[in-house]
Amino acid sequence: MQEATSELNVTVVVAIIVGVFIAFFATVIWPMIKTGYKVQVDCDEAICVCNNIQPDGTCAEAVDGKIDCTIRGSSQTIKCAWKG
Repeated sequence: MQEATSELNVTVVVAIIVGVFIAFFATVIWPMIKTGYKVQVDCDEAICVCNNIQPDGTCAEAVDGKIDCTIRGSSQTIKCAWKG
């Protein structure tokens, strides 16, 4: 009987640990992945115009390598990496 009880305790501990990992993923990791994906998709569809391109292909208007871009079909502007 004692062996069955200890196996049940191990099962409960493993179930709790798995639940904690799932909760951590759902509340911390997944929102970061989702936000990063949305920004990437928005930047892929954005229209970025640089009026002052340097001879080396960089944009003089870019701040920290990012430039103001307009999302296609919208008036919303976002910061996206200048791709040249």
